[in-house]
Amino acid sequence: MKKRVLSVITAVLAAFVMCVTAFAADVPAAVSRAASSAVRLTVKTNLGTEKTTGIAIGKDKDAKYILTCLRSVENGEILVGTSDEQNVKASVIASDAKSNLAVLELSEPLVGVKPIKIKIKEIKEGAPVYAVGYYASDDETAVTEGTIMAKSDLSSGGIEVGVYQTSARISERNSGGMLCDRSGAAVGICYYDGNAGANKAITGEAISEMLTNNQIEYKKATILYTLLAAALIAAIVAAAVIFAVSSFNKKKKNRPRLVGTAGDFNGQEIPVTSETINIGRDAKICQVVILSDTKVSRCHCGVRYDEMKHSFIITDLSSTHGTYVNGEKLEPNVPKYIPSGTVFNVGTGNTAFMTVEGGAEQ
Repeated sequence: MKKRVLSVITAVLAAFVMCVTAFAADVPAAVSRAASSAVRLTVKTNLGTEKTTGIAIGKDKDAKYILTCLRSVENGEILVGTSDEQNVKASVIASDAKSNLAVLELSEPLVGVKPIKIKIKEIKEGAPVYAVGYYASDDETAVTEGTIMAKSDLSSGGIEVGVYQTSARISERNSGGMLCDRSGAAVGICYYDGNAGANKAITGEAISEMLTNNQIEYKKATILYTLLAAALIAAIVAAAVIFAVSSFNKKKKNRPRLVGTAGDFNGQEIPVTSETINIGRDAKICQVVILSDTKVSRCHCGVRYDEMKHSFIITDLSSTHGTYVNGEKLEPNVPKYIPSGTVFNVGTGNTAFMTVEGGAEQ
């Protein structure tokens, strides 16, 4: 019982380590899932057509609201689309010029586009982040990796709220897109002020303040959620590990084998398959080598397992002193079927094995 408990504890600990490693290593997958919340904005004005990015927010299953940069959508007819060619009209229902943020309401929900979770907590310098937007092509989102370089309360271009400076690439096309952390939560909104060398993002704190002031509900990413997600993954992995270990041990316990009952291999187990294993003195041709008994021939006998008949097959290979099954000497080179629980001797008789199939023989 103690061994079983110890095995379970060991498996859980191993699963936790695997979970933490997998959680850290699965960054691209988490960000890819988050990228599905990004949408393509087409803004038609008297001066022409501009394309930029927005992100789905809210608490509904399908997107009804889009968050983006105000300056990209201030004066024009707005169409919101995805890589699935969904295109619906949208209009500005809330905005904040100081933070350059705008919320769009869609004329109909974007099916299959899930609102993103927004993380309000400040991100530390050096933390890895990912800029997600449509700057690479019209039909697919692109992700660029970087880090948080610094945070400032003011920036050029008239923005009067907190912004992150990041090494992740931000351009006019992915302005309004999301800046994600490795868990896939939005920590900021990409902001392009016309300076190609300045990659900036409006902070999650500023986004939260703007949405709260305009009474717009949104999903919040919390540490508790992350821990619960990690715990769930750990539990699933632990269960899988325990099941795998249990199955392996069961399979190992039930596999056909020889158990040494006397001689050099006393107490040892030797797996037996459909491939013949030879017992003898010559290590070049025998898998089970016996050197202590001089009456054991170079290649004394062979044993294999017949899966169809669930029976062992033993053959004396013209040994000098014979092979004995339950005290009866075998005829040389004539295979003999023997059931599980049969004992056979080689050489002087001081070396003996028992065939075992399934659990331990009684």
